[in-house]
Amino acid sequence: MNLEKEFTAHGVCQLIYTIIQVNTQYFSVDHLTQKSFTTTQIPTFLQTHIEQSLFSIENRLLHKKKNDVYFHKDPKLQLYYLGKGVWKDNYYQGTIVIGPFISDTLPNDYLEQLKTQFSIENDSLVVLKQYIESLTIINQNRLSSISYLLTTFTPKKIIQPNMIFSDMGEATLIQNTLASNENSYAEIEKSYQVEKKILNAVEKGDHEKAIELLEFYKIDLTYRIPGNPLRTYKNLGFSLNTSLRITVERVGVDPIYIHLLSNKIAIQIENLTTISELENIRTFMVTEYCQLVDAERSKRYSPVIKEAVTYIQLHYFEKISLSTVSTKLNINATYLSKRFKVETGQTITHFIQDVRINHSKKLIKDNDLSITDIALKVGFENSNYFCTVFKKRTGVTPRHYFEL
Repeated sequence: MNLEKEFTAHGVCQLIYTIIQVNTQYFSVDHLTQKSFTTTQIPTFLQTHIEQSLFSIENRLLHKKKNDVYFHKDPKLQLYYLGKGVWKDNYYQGTIVIGPFISDTLPNDYLEQLKTQFSIENDSLVVLKQYIESLTIINQNRLSSISYLLTTFTPKKIIQPNMIFSDMGEATLIQNTLASNENSYAEIEKSYQVEKKILNAVEKGDHEKAIELLEFYKIDLTYRIPGNPLRTYKNLGFSLNTSLRITVERVGVDPIYIHLLSNKIAIQIENLTTISELENIRTFMVTEYCQLVDAERSKRYSPVIKEAVTYIQLHYFEKISLSTVSTKLNINATYLSKRFKVETGQTITHFIQDVRINHSKKLIKDNDLSITDIALKVGFENSNYFCTVFKKRTGVTPRHYFEL
């Protein structure tokens, strides 16, 4: 996955629209290129007025700085927009506009006011009511989040937006929100960097490193969907699933295997009911995708490592270790250890545990055995240690895995 790739204006619009489900559009400075992503259709009798708002936003941004985000309030309709200029080599290329949306509760006589201002017939008033009710409410936290997203055209660095306002009455509250969120955005940037390292470890088949990095992949993004933190974490899970899928595609894993795993994980994410479960499934995801990479890379192992892997797969239920494998293959233990790590991305001890855990998964799903029996069958000396390793490798306990 090329995480350094810059987004196009079209790609930014599509990304923002997908995340927030608010009308998002881009139009070039010459207006010859235009792309819209819409959830709501603007009533005919409002189109001219809303177009005037779009031109007002463009005119305001034409002579501003690259990281300026314009918060525009339509005083007649009491609707809001966010605008951002698109620049290339110091030349203004076009404008991205998000909106209209609602920022606060509308007054009780709102529709009557519009009816008078725009001379709206009673029949059209029903259409207007449906349109207004379909608009998204974006609070200050979400507004500041979107403004950061607008200025972040590459994942390399989060650029703090410079907010400018058509209505200065809105300025203080939103600027205070932006200031209070500075630490949050530093955490977001840190999490992106950790995610890049996780994906890099998975691509190399370095399961140990990927699992270790997951400990630092923790961020509170519950504000993204106010009142529904579970959906936020599910969306984050879907996002990581997609990133991992793209990563293993680069390794050359068969698309059929990727598709089957990706679908299985997506279903599991949707069926989970707690944030704790959604955090734990990340370990399971990384483990499963690393195994796809391992399987693909095993085709290219040297004869010595292929022999070591085969021996482990045939004797995993026995008491085996680096010393056991090196003795059986008549190879120096230090040489084997280094060579194994280079080619597989794992230590032999870690690989043995992975093989045992994989076999235990099949037994958990397919047999009516106790946890103790399963532990002994796959080579663990006691069930407590088995449960500890299983949770570490998969993110869930054996009992929970059975319920997935």
